[in-house]
Amino acid sequence: MSFLFSGGGMTTGQVVGATDRRGEQAVERRLGVGDFLATVYRHLGIDYEREAILDFSGRPVPILQEGRPIDELLPAS
Repeated sequence: MSFLFSGGGMTTGQVVGATDRRGEQAVERRLGVGDFLATVYRHLGIDYEREAILDFSGRPVPILQEGRPIDELLPAS
């Protein structure tokens, strides 16, 4: 799976992780959709670890089930 980030103050123009010789399998720093979403939420200032949405019965459901921000893409503070 590949992700392309652009604009919004993200640090772009870099490769994070590595694949095997044929580009089929991640061999270094495997990332997923949760990591992508955590990065976007962090960049937007949304605390995805604490906030939750309510389901139809009013119970809180976490925004993300898994994922950590990709620090290399976030602007330096």
